[in-house]
Amino acid sequence: GGEGGGGGGGAAAKAAVASSRSSTETFGFTAYLHVNYRRPLLASVPVVILRAKHDRQEGRKQYLKASIAGVGGELYADAETLFVRPKPKK
Repeated sequence: GGEGGGGGGGAAAKAAVASSRSSTETFGFTAYLHVNYRRPLLASVPVVILRAKHDRQEGRKQYLKASIAGVGGELYADAETLFVRPKPKK
């Protein structure tokens, strides 16, 4: 044990992008979430830094990027996600 598998890192990445998105968008669907696991995230790591930023927007599509790093700068995971706003009702 002691290693954070895909679930924890993926959940943290999605939480990071969702929290950054919530300040700019009110509603949308996750079209995809792609996570690159760069190194094991051990349970003994006391602090990690979640960063998320808006990458670009194309119409109803909003792309965001996120990373999970240690306080020393070691990269544990990075992610890209696409949120899509539903088409307006006619």
